[in-house]
Amino acid sequence: MSFRTVPHQSPQYKQAVALRREVLRLPLGLDFTKEELDQEADSFHCIWEEQGEVLATLILKPLSDTKLKMRQVAVRPQQQASGYGSKLLQAAHQWAKAQGYDYVEAHVRQVAFSFYQKLNYQAVGDTFLEVGIPHVKMYRSL
Repeated sequence: MSFRTVPHQSPQYKQAVALRREVLRLPLGLDFTKEELDQEADSFHCIWEEQGEVLATLILKPLSDTKLKMRQVAVRPQQQASGYGSKLLQAAHQWAKAQGYDYVEAHVRQVAFSFYQKLNYQAVGDTFLEVGIPHVKMYRSL
């Protein structure tokens, strides 16, 4: 099992997109457009994999030289609640810090709020709707 970043449009990136589609988009009746996926070329694509299979993924989009926005965190349904999400985020935090970033923000689905609190994310502002469901803006220093 290991963490790594993968290039946009690589085979592992495509596995990560399929996982994000399954976990985050299709349950809401949504899918990705080509334009949305093309816009991810400027982001870091992080995966947690085992034997070549992507078990968890997230995107880190640079907002400045020191700040990232974390997006699209997804864990395979069969592995949810098994620690892969925490391992992925902790590894992504370490990687980002090593790259010189010191701050991560995210729009977190309200149902995942406590998960992020356990990883030292702090809420800021009120709940808002994004993709039709409640979210909270959260941040974490690295």
